[in-house]
Amino acid sequence: MINLHYLETQGIYCHYTNRLLAKLLFLNKRASVKINIPEIEKAIYCAKKYHANQKRHSGEPYYSHPIEIASITAEYIFDTETIVAALLHDVLEDTDSHFSQIELIFGTKVAEIVNALTKISENFLLSKEETFNKINIFQDVQKKAITIKVIDRLHNIRTIGYVTPVEKQKRIAKETMQFYIPLAKYANLHLIAQELQDAVIKILNL
Repeated sequence: MINLHYLETQGIYCHYTNRLLAKLLFLNKRASVKINIPEIEKAIYCAKKYHANQKRHSGEPYYSHPIEIASITAEYIFDTETIVAALLHDVLEDTDSHFSQIELIFGTKVAEIVNALTKISENFLLSKEETFNKINIFQDVQKKAITIKVIDRLHNIRTIGYVTPVEKQKRIAKETMQFYIPLAKYANLHLIAQELQDAVIKILNL
């Protein structure tokens, strides 16, 4: 069970979290439906706790990545469950966390979104057509999971310069071209699809 006393004694705050919370507080003032900031803070704590000492290719703490995903996601879907799921989007794949733990702490809906993100990864081995047929974009959980998944790839492409060797960058770029750009278009995330396409062309021309 999460130790909420940590939020007071150790703090969740750093320059990564400060930027996210400042943005969410600003957006919250203008939103018709407010998000639950304490619930977001609890998810930040869990992201830091689960990812612990994991690092990105840049050397930054891994939790900086889900925090950035949550920040971008808030521009597209502004609700507590989706932003929490964005913060936790890698915990089932990359940590020893379980569905039941997420469900207990954050509720069934958040756990289902995070679980759906994992299934999208599993379906990557299928053809695009089979994958899209298996994911019903009109279901709320799947729609939110797809949005987070595409934004996850967007942030990874934005920071791909830290990945070595270049051949690995090109493999990621080809995967993005074959799967994530069509997925972004399928989800009507056209600005993201265009940014991914522009970035992929540059990478493949390295």
